[in-house]
Amino acid sequence: MKTTRDNRAFTILEVLITLAVLTVLSAAGIMYFRSSIIEVAAGSAMQSFVADIEAARGRAIAGDRGMTWGVRALPASASWEFYATGTRDYAAEPFSTETKTLPVGVSWIDPSSVPRSVEFAPLSGATASTTFTIGYSAVRLMVSIDDRGTPVITRVGG
Repeated sequence: MKTTRDNRAFTILEVLITLAVLTVLSAAGIMYFRSSIIEVAAGSAMQSFVADIEAARGRAIAGDRGMTWGVRALPASASWEFYATGTRDYAAEPFSTETKTLPVGVSWIDPSSVPRSVEFAPLSGATASTTFTIGYSAVRLMVSIDDRGTPVITRVGG
């Protein structure tokens, strides 16, 4: 009497090919996920930077402490400062500089490592036109500030 054997198992070659395909797909997914995280972090940092620019302009227009308010990009430390300059009413209510840092993988794109600032005149909020750029991978986020102090974010690349 002959018995039949039911062969429903995978061969070692099928298992290895499946593992190789899954490894490649996982690696691609992880790289995409990582770049997505950096992209979101960079966008969030730029929004925070613009919020500080708008806050500095608002404080200058309101005449807060009679001071000049500004934001300074610090390329060497991948950060920026929100600050006030002047002496009027400063002793009565001192303002400490606030420093914020760009996320890991994001940096200021500027040919020099010299800090760049945008300062707003008291009461008028006037400033000189300027542009700040942060980057990650092949993508750049630029914020352009016109002479009235209005910031506009532009995405370049990617």
